[in-house]
Parts: sequence; C-alpha cells; structure tokens
Amino acid sequence: MRKKTATTAIEGAATNSAKPLRQRHVELAQRVVEAAINAGIGSGDRMPEQLLAQQCNVSRTPIRRALQLLAEQGIATVDPDGGYRMSDNAGTLANQIDNLPHTEEEQLFNAILDDLAARRIPTSQTLATLQRRYDASRLTVQNTLQRLLEEQFVERAAGQRWLFKPMVVGSEATAQSFEFRILMEPAALLTPGFKVDPLALAGIRLSLENLAHADEKKFDAAVAERVDFEFHLLIARSCGNPFFQDTLLNHHQRRRNVSSGGGTNIYKLRQSVRELLNIVEQIERQQFELAADLLRAHLRLLSFGRPRVVGRSIPPMPEAAFV
Repeated sequence: MRKKTATTAIEGAATNSAKPLRQRHVELAQRVVEAAINAGIGSGDRMPEQLLAQQCNVSRTPIRRALQLLAEQGIATVDPDGGYRMSDNAGTLANQIDNLPHTEEEQLFNAILDDLAARRIPTSQTLATLQRRYDASRLTVQNTLQRLLEEQFVERAAGQRWLFKPMVVGSEATAQSFEFRILMEPAALLTPGFKVDPLALAGIRLSLENLAHADEKKFDAAVAERVDFEFHLLIARSCGNPFFQDTLLNHHQRRRNVSSGGGTNIYKLRQSVRELLNIVEQIERQQFELAADLLRAHLRLLSFGRPRVVGRSIPPMPEAAFV
C-alpha cells in the first residue's frame, strides 16, 4: 500500500518550545491575531490576556501559550513589565497569520481525512496501521487520533481499533447536510434559552466587517471560511437546549476540514459574508425571529446548485460557498 509521509519537523523557532507545539496552539494563535486586529490593537500596544480570552471564548491559559507562539514567530514581543505587546502594524500582521508553523499532527490529520474522503483507506484502522501508512511516530498518531476523537470524526472500537464516522463527502452527503442544517440551525437560534456571548459575537462581527470592507485583491478567503465556521459554532454553543447543542456541534465538527471539491469563488464568499453580517446584526438587536429567517435563507442559498437527494430534495439554490 502506498505511504503518505507526514512532515518530520516543526518549522520555525517553535521547535525550541518547552512544551510540544500542537495544532490547537497554532489555530488559537491565528484567532488571537485576528481578535487583536479587530480590537484595534496596534504596533507596540499591549495584548491583554483577558480581552483576547473573551474574544476567542477560551480561558487565559491557552491564550498565554498562543501569545508565546506569536512571540517565537516575531508577531508579538515580550513586555519587560509582564505580558506581551504587538510587534508589528495590523496590516502586516494580517498577512502573517497563515505563515505560522505547520505541525506534524496537522499534516497527518489532513492526510487521513483526505484519504478517507477519497476512499483510499478503510474506515476501520489501528494505531499501528496508521503509523506504517503515514510513516509517523506513535506519539504523533496518538495525538492525531485524540484530535479526531474530540472533533467527532472517529470512535473507539473493539480490539484496539478506531472506526471513522461518515463525513460530509460527496453530493448526496452534502445535500443531506444542508437539509439537516436548514431544519436545525434556525430552530437552535429560536430555543427559549438561546443566549449568545456578546463579546464572542462582537469579535465575529468585527471580522465580518473587515472582510466586507476589504477590496477583492485583499479579501482573505481562508479567514472568511474560518469566521463562517466560528459563527455556526457560536450559534450551536449559544443554544439553550443541550440536545440541539450537542447534535449541531457534532455535525459541524464532522463537516469541518472536508473540501467542497471546487475552487474558491470570491464573489460568493463576499456575498456570504454580507449575509452573515446581517444575521449577526439582528441577533445583537435580539430580533431572533428575523435572524432565524435570514439564517434559513442563507443556508438555502448556500445549498443552491447542489444535487438533490432522491425523495427528500432541497429547493434549488446557488452553489455553496462553504460546505
């Protein structure tokens, strides 16, 4: 069987960190930079841990690890009085976000999902078979399997085997995913206990506004996709019904990191950003009925052009900007 080799070294100064660099550290560091820019933190300004923790919806401990990584990459500097400061202007930093180091487990994580989506590997695997196929260390495979478990891609099976769950891959699965989301996401927004973190929502709003005001040449598709995903996760987490919440979070994790199989359409991404910004504004005004209607229309527009599922079709709408 053909092997796919994962990267054997972590790039940059992060290799000298006291603690091993994990993909979650890199992803949080990216979010910290975006949150800092959105909060108007400029060159030489302090990067308050509490503010960034609230914007990123995490505790201060992982924020410190993310700031350490940013300092190792020259994006932040250590303040002699404690904490960290921004080391560059916001415009330059925006272009540095995607230059953070790629971890070995990230490459393995993506390689496994790519092979599963292409049906190059069976859905039942052991740690040893994954080690051999991807020429990766036992620790890297263990960490990657733990991440896959946390993100609902895999579950433990008998005999030290791991069983991968069906993903949102292919036209039928994508259409079924949209059917599910069109029913569930607006309903989650209308649950009696729906309560959104205002700081987290404000952070998403600022990111969407920056994307909406960026000209076409400076529009960052990767940031747009990341903000889109964070918005839908926030809706799920804000739901007052734990059954809705668990089901939606599970589904969002399973559709994450799965390619839609097409090129990026900047026009449709920009249109989607404007739609999301409108929904956020209605949530801020507590116009939840209107926000739910706009969210339903947004998802239907995303599903337009997708093949129908026999007997349970979604009305035809434009080709999806996001999966």
